[in-house]
Amino acid sequence: MKTILLRNWNLMQVLRLAIGVWAIVSAWQTREALVGLIGGVLVAMAFMNVGCFGRSGCNTYTTTKKESTQIPEKVNYEEIS
Repeated sequence: MKTILLRNWNLMQVLRLAIGVWAIVSAWQTREALVGLIGGVLVAMAFMNVGCFGRSGCNTYTTTKKESTQIPEKVNYEEIS
């Protein structure tokens, strides 16, 4: 679990974490529950590496696609007059 939380962080995760922590501290100082809730959601999004909540809404995948090594077939086009 420790390696999952401490590796492969990208800029958006760090940005979400920083804004979320800032929002939680600001909410604590001003006694604003809604701002604290939003900050908590942002911090949770940063730790779970999720872009948007929902059913695979905006997942941030870290794997890359493998390029195909197959040669595509030649396509024959017919002119229609």
